[in-house]
Amino acid sequence: MKESRKKLNRLISTAIVSCMVMGASYENVLALENKSQNNSEKVVKYDNEAEYIKNIRLRWKEDLVGNSSLDTSNATISKKIISYANNTDKLVAKLNMDPNAQWLWEDLKDYKQNPARITSMFNNLVTMSMAYSLPNNKYYKNEDLKNKITYSLDWINKNAYNENIDQYGNWWDWMIGIPARLNNIVVLMYDDLTEEQVKNYMNAIQKFLPSIEPGSKYHTGANLADVCMNKLLQGVNENNPEKIKEASEDIVGVFDYVTSGDGFYKDGSYLQHGMVAYTGSYGNVLIEKISNIMFLLEKTPWSIKSESKDNVYKWIFESFNPIIYKGYVMDMVRGRAISRYNANGYLQASGIIEGMIKIGMISDGDKASEINALVKKWATEAKSVLDFGTRFKSINVIGEFYGIMNNDNIKPLEEGDKHYALNSMDKTVHKRENFALGISRSSSRISKYEFMNKENLTPWFQGDGMTYLFNNDLNQFSGNFWATVDPYRMPGTTVDTRKREPKEILPGLDPGASQQNEIYYELGKSNWSGGSKLGSYGVAGMEIDNKYDSLKAKKSWFMFDDEIVALGSGITNPEDFETETIVENRKIKSDGSNKFIVDGKERVSKLKEKDKVDNAKWAYLEGNVSGSNIGYYFPEGANINLIKDEREGNWINVNSSKPEADKVVKDNYLTMYIDHGKAIKDQKYSYVLLPNKTEDKVKEYSENPNVEIIQNDDVAHSVKHKKLNIEAANFWKDGKNTAGNITSTGKSSIIIKENKDNTLSIAVSDPTFLEKNLSVEINKPAMEVIKSDKRISNINLENGKIKFDVNTENLSGAPLELLIKLGDKNNGNNENNNEIKNEAPVIEGEDANLFVGDKWDKSLHKLKATDKEDGDLTKNIKIKDNQIPLNDQFEVTKPGTYPVTFEVSDNNGKKAEKKLNVLVKEKAENKPENQENKPGNQENQSIKPESEENKVENQENTQVNNNTEKLPNTGGASSLNFGVIGVLLATVGTMFTKKIKK
Repeated sequence: MKESRKKLNRLISTAIVSCMVMGASYENVLALENKSQNNSEKVVKYDNEAEYIKNIRLRWKEDLVGNSSLDTSNATISKKIISYANNTDKLVAKLNMDPNAQWLWEDLKDYKQNPARITSMFNNLVTMSMAYSLPNNKYYKNEDLKNKITYSLDWINKNAYNENIDQYGNWWDWMIGIPARLNNIVVLMYDDLTEEQVKNYMNAIQKFLPSIEPGSKYHTGANLADVCMNKLLQGVNENNPEKIKEASEDIVGVFDYVTSGDGFYKDGSYLQHGMVAYTGSYGNVLIEKISNIMFLLEKTPWSIKSESKDNVYKWIFESFNPIIYKGYVMDMVRGRAISRYNANGYLQASGIIEGMIKIGMISDGDKASEINALVKKWATEAKSVLDFGTRFKSINVIGEFYGIMNNDNIKPLEEGDKHYALNSMDKTVHKRENFALGISRSSSRISKYEFMNKENLTPWFQGDGMTYLFNNDLNQFSGNFWATVDPYRMPGTTVDTRKREPKEILPGLDPGASQQNEIYYELGKSNWSGGSKLGSYGVAGMEIDNKYDSLKAKKSWFMFDDEIVALGSGITNPEDFETETIVENRKIKSDGSNKFIVDGKERVSKLKEKDKVDNAKWAYLEGNVSGSNIGYYFPEGANINLIKDEREGNWINVNSSKPEADKVVKDNYLTMYIDHGKAIKDQKYSYVLLPNKTEDKVKEYSENPNVEIIQNDDVAHSVKHKKLNIEAANFWKDGKNTAGNITSTGKSSIIIKENKDNTLSIAVSDPTFLEKNLSVEINKPAMEVIKSDKRISNINLENGKIKFDVNTENLSGAPLELLIKLGDKNNGNNENNNEIKNEAPVIEGEDANLFVGDKWDKSLHKLKATDKEDGDLTKNIKIKDNQIPLNDQFEVTKPGTYPVTFEVSDNNGKKAEKKLNVLVKEKAENKPENQENKPGNQENQSIKPESEENKVENQENTQVNNNTEKLPNTGGASSLNFGVIGVLLATVGTMFTKKIKK
């Protein structure tokens, strides 16, 4: 009887965990469990809290290694299992189990000097525990391996990590690294450990992580999420609800936006260590841990209670999406992690995507659909470089990922042009369909780089305006880029070329000492770093004023559709060192055969060649792959220096913490720079980047450019785009100054755009973060204010000018916007004496005919959208309203005529709508039987068009498909959950009844 009860418990637990993963609530599952117990001879009363905790532990184990239905035929899962087994072979072979041994693995024997070695020991045991827990390998439930794992756990607990040992070395290992790995091992090996063993291991964690202290030195941002996850699993392993509650309550602050210090900012920025842009590394960790905590605690008594919890969805689209291009996390937000040979931007993206999928698994239909569409976009774009599923830690998420990728109803997210002013972390991102630009700025607020723990040893100019131009060359910044690129010549930067030594810490000082921070995070002296944006256009700038050399410079970037204008002025360096502006430093083909043309003539045709061209007008660099050509236009001419060379490097020279990376690597580069000379004053430069243009198009552009430089001096940088009617200016000085049609009374960044409907859009920001008030004047006649930010006041439209005041206090560089109706020929000096007209777009399409069960898709309507000014807008058509009854597979469920409304907007916001119909007919084989001929038909029985069950289903489908542009959740319906429960419990009941009868 006792053994039967155990089997029943195991089967019920399996049902519970299976249904939890599919979305059934604990409450309903437990209710069913209790009901099943009433059928047995002996009713067992469960402690509800303990049952919840057990199920959290089982759910986490299933997340790590799957359950009995694990699809081991999946190639990725199969390779994972093989990899764990192969690595376990190596670890077991080297494991020292001599009773008198001073170490477990010889390469980790210095653990008493370096706690990272203890973390590595637990890493080894995680690998072995995974092999023990995963089916289809020789180590699955292997008794000998189990004994080796438990022996090693006890050895470490006795010798290296227990409640009587004092902390030394890096705090991270003791509070974060070790507990995370130890908790996972205990979850995996739980049934094979004694209560005493679990208690000892958890007591060790308690010693070094006694409590969570949000806001303390080490418990902020991603680190706070880490310790909360560790405390949560400690509570689960101890069966201690108070620790789970502590984790649930203390994680709440992570969801709030911050205005200083570590965390997410409303402009999309993420900082860690107070002053480092870190969305792509610590932000990666944060979303991973947040997703795990939400995944485990949702629908439990400890589910996270915070009004800010939904901010996690904003982070995905406003913080992570901007800094990922074609599946690659931009290096400018990865801090010192860029120096790790085994952690490029694609690998970092895999961690973010894994967290996103897990969040999608516990989200409602619309949110899950949006997340899945973004996942599919990145994964599709990057598939030639990396299959993200191969990098996931969770076996469970691997299955979810391939479910998304193989679901034809989930379409990759379509994005238009975007511009992101991530001013709180001094970063700018400009995205177009075929390229993206990242600009890494710095200031007296945000560090130029991060060096720490022997990582990122040559970072000197990473934050001095380094530009990352992304296109179809998906490997440009991955591979061995950081080991081989010339660290003195980062593209976009203006630098003092004096020799610098690799970074190193100051001996004898605490890692948190202010002197060490000066080494870890180098700040500039200027607070001018920021920019403005209008829609998908933007301007950015920064002032170079260094602490450790005498170089000063003002730098700006003006970002449009097909070009990026780069200006520099006030370049001054009284010392006897060369000062250079690096126009380009591009990794090229392995044979160096990329053509490089200057003013129609090929230059540096072979590796190891150098050249100099005076007064160059334009240049063209052939890309490594199709869609990666780059053009360069020099509006004022430029004396350019050219180098095509093979560069040799070694990862250990940029990161000495990884001795296994000590290997010589090589890459070829094309470098183009402007040499300003030595002991210089008030030098300047100007150039225009032309992504993806052919040689002919670059030459053509140079002869008839769309941009005009209005001003490039110590007072202001100003550019006009003639075709787009955009004018922008960065003002560098206090006091009233004018550049073109724009006047400002202080340091500011301003952009204006004259629209086709005779309106003027204006955006103003304070790049210093210190200005309280600005007065702005635009030399344009105007009639009325259409829209204004509440911080804009005293608007005056008299005498052919637009004047207004702006309150920028405490805005952290965020732009404020104003929309004005311009004057016509009777009210001002409109250049053409004509009002600029903008006609609305037009949508064309057809009705559609379907049968019940057919799939509906908007392509059936043969939609086309055109606009007189903007051309073909078909790809911008959206679904405004959809009344078609559809199931989760987009199959029509009922006959009838149903309307669907489409809409499209042009670039100036004018909209058009088109309502079309879908006629749905019943298939012949689907028609209901004639009720009159049905046996047992009552004469007065009314014919119901649909059953109550179908009625509920159709109501759900209606809710899901109010906007069918958003794809359905792939997580499974509740009916499926309880169907599975029912089958399992019915089977259990039958088995148990038979057992009793025996």
